[in-house]
Amino acid sequence: MDKRRENPLLKLRKEIYEHTEGLCTLGPGPGGIGVENKGGTEISLILSFFPSPVQNDVIFPEEIQEYGIELNAYVHGIGRYLNEAELESAQNSDDYVIQKIIETILFFRHQPIRVTREECVEAFDIMIREEMEIKEDLRDGETPQMDDYSIEQTM
Repeated sequence: MDKRRENPLLKLRKEIYEHTEGLCTLGPGPGGIGVENKGGTEISLILSFFPSPVQNDVIFPEEIQEYGIELNAYVHGIGRYLNEAELESAQNSDDYVIQKIIETILFFRHQPIRVTREECVEAFDIMIREEMEIKEDLRDGETPQMDDYSIEQTM
């Protein structure tokens, strides 16, 4: 069986993408695995890893074998996360993108997410390779779709 189908971070990526209707997707970044928010709102969906996936400038160090993950809403204008009451209140926003982000966070809020270091490294590696394929296709003049590389392959 394809390892991408078994990896909980790739499964989470697919679920976040679906819950936000393509507005948010997981991807590799300098701090490990993060969320790309395409909605352009003052509230962004972010992943919070516990403990931090970066220790002494090393992403997913060997001495940390397991991480907890929470989805949070970060408000750019005030530079902090929304608390539970603020999340509930933000559900009533007139902004559709904010509604989708908040609904997604609340959906996952009570589902503990635990991942191993190995799963993190594997997902990070797969996401990096997918991004490299997309960039190569762009250089070749193709117009790749995100679904071609990440979402459909993880189903």
